Parts: sequence; C-alpha cells; structure tokens
Amino acid sequence: MTPRPLHLALAALLALAVACAPRSHAPSAGTPVDPNRPVAIDTYIAAVKAYDQGDKSRAVQALHDAIAANPKLTMARNLLARIYRDDNDYPQATDQYEALVRMDPYWFDNHYNLALCYQMVNRLADSARVYLDALRLKPADPGANSNLAIVYVSLNELDKALAFAKRATEYAPKSAAAFANLAVVLDARTEYAEAQKAYLKSLELDSNQAATLLNYGANLLVQNQPAAAIAVFQRALQLQDSALGHKRLGDAHFAANHPDEALRQYNLALKITPRYYPAMNQMGLVLINQYKSGLELDEEKKAGAVAIWRRSLEIQADQPRVQQWIDQWTGKELFGK
Repeated sequence: MTPRPLHLALAALLALAVACAPRSHAPSAGTPVDPNRPVAIDTYIAAVKAYDQGDKSRAVQALHDAIAANPKLTMARNLLARIYRDDNDYPQATDQYEALVRMDPYWFDNHYNLALCYQMVNRLADSARVYLDALRLKPADPGANSNLAIVYVSLNELDKALAFAKRATEYAPKSAAAFANLAVVLDARTEYAEAQKAYLKSLELDSNQAATLLNYGANLLVQNQPAAAIAVFQRALQLQDSALGHKRLGDAHFAANHPDEALRQYNLALKITPRYYPAMNQMGLVLINQYKSGLELDEEKKAGAVAIWRRSLEIQADQPRVQQWIDQWTGKELFGK
C-alpha cells in the first residue's frame, strides 16, 4: 500500500507568521505615574512586565482586565492574541484577531493573523476569504500567497492553489518555504515530476527541513522510487525523530521488499506514539503480505494482522477499509477467500 503525500503536513510548519508583539515599554520605577492615565493602560503595562518576566498566566489575566476596562485597547488584544497563538490556542487567538480586524480593517497583519488562525482551526473557507482580504492590502506578500495556496489545496480548488503558490515563489525566489508549498500543490495535482523539482529547489535553499524531506520522500514513493525515498526519510529522521518519519520509512522499506525492516520502523513509530493507528494499519499489511507469500502459511502472521487492525479500530473507529481487511481475513484460509 503506497502512501500518497500528506498535502497538509506543511501548513503549520511553513506558515510565515507576521510578528505581532506590541512594542510598548513600561515606565521605569523612577518615572512618576500620570494620575490622569486610564487604568487600562496601567493594567496593560503590568501585563507587559509579567510577560517579559515569563509569567504568562499573570500576563493573560492582566490583559483580559485591560481589555475589560477598554475593549478598544488594540495593543492589549495584540499581545493577548500572540500569547494564545504561541501556545497553539488558536480558538482564543481567533477571538482577539477578529476583534482587531473589526477595529482596524486596513492593517495587513490583523487579516493575515486571523486567516492563519482560521487555517489552524480548519475554518478553511473563512481562512481563504481573509487571506484574500490581506492580499488586497499587500498583494506581494509571499507568506499570505503561499498559505492561501495550501488552503485552496484543502478546499480542492487546485487551479487557484497553483496560481497563488507560483506567485509566492515569484515574490520570494529565495524562500524554501514557498517552494516547499508549491511542491505540495503540485503533488495534490498529481504532477509528481514537477513537484519533485520544487522539492529539490526548496531543499537547495534550506536542506534542514524535516517536514519537506518527509513530503519529498512520499513523492518519491508515489513515483516508485523506494530506494531514493529511504535515503530521504533517513535524513529527515536525523533532523527530527518522529512517529511520522518512522512510519514513512517503514512504508519505503515495505515498497522495497524489506518487510522485517518495515516492521521495525512501524514499531519505532509506535514507541513514540503508541496510539498511532496508521502505523498499525501498515504493520497489518506487512504481516498479511508475509502470510500470503510464505511457502508454509503461517497462521500467526494472519492472526497478528487481524489483531493489530482491531486495535487500530479501537483507536479510530471510522476506518471502513480496515474493517474490510478484518472481514476478509477473519477465519479464512488463503485458498477460497
């Protein structure tokens, strides 16, 4: 079972987030406090101090207090949104960026960051709409063009995806991320040879991209080049040890007819992420393949495959194909199935 590239794997990694930290400075201890200064400003300054000291919990509370005192205090919302986004709390960040867009609809960063948050919470139609709003303000921004291309892949609007991905590489010809996303778009369009060129260009610009290497290896597998894919996945794992990396290296060894090494890699993936059911599914396929190809049918191989597929369904029940495999091999001999 040769995997297709996971076209969305790069979305989070390659999002070219625009820095949105407010540049506010609290007064020094010796600076007299203006008695006419609004309480919201003092509370915001206290939040900045807490944030600079690494106390995010106190900073978040102070920022909420500042916003309660003055809902239009954009610098407080900006810092709060950034804290939430840095913590991958995209729903909370989304609330703040939505407010910022309403208050300042002509600032590119607000639209860009809101679109990025929508992308991360899978509100893809909203994300595309807001990226387009951002690009009306700043048409040549490579990050917005590139991220919008990935959103259009998810929406299966592949012609639009290609147009924006190409535009990103024209605006940023030295951006490894832009070429990596172009490759993802080309993979989605099944233009695998062209995608390979884009992956190579991206890696020429930055060879230390684990996510790009994982997608490039999957591209090579689709093109029936397992030996080359093995080398690429090994390089990716040197950069970042991950369950996905071991699973894909297992896929490449399976395609290269190295079943024992494939099983070893799937087991390594499950050591990192014990509930990683895609690795379980592939393990079952390797065991069934060994069962079918053995001169003496080894019932333990078949039983092992069925057992691990059942375990996979316990983790993720909505896998009709896996259920079909179980139905096919449960209690059936090789002949007469």
